Amino acid sequence: MWKKFMMRSYLLAFLIFLLMAYVFSIYIGPENYYFVFIPIFVSSILFWLTKNHYKKVKALNDLILCSVAALAAMAKALNWLKTENKPIHFLFDAISFDVNLVTFFIFLLTLKGIIAFYEFRHTS
Repeated sequence: MWKKFMMRSYLLAFLIFLLMAYVFSIYIGPENYYFVFIPIFVSSILFWLTKNHYKKVKALNDLILCSVAALAAMAKALNWLKTENKPIHFLFDAISFDVNLVTFFIFLLTLKGIIAFYEFRHTS
């Protein structure tokens, strides 16, 4: 009896999810799936899988975000001052902020927001 109830509740939750996805697809364009829904979904799944070790994930996430931000700031400042620093310009040009990399950064920032929300909820 309990298994039937659980299966029906999972089926109902899945059908509600499909209905919500259909309603969202009417009002939201396909670009928003790529830049909004996929990073939120993947970040949520990754956080849920690593919830017990979220401090390690947070540290790695901060390392990636801060190092790329520092590298980009150095490259922009050196470009603004019209100076030449080959290693930094080489790294900055190698990163070449294309769509996939920007989506990865959106994913990292979304994960950072989920971790911050989790810490806010569980530390007070």
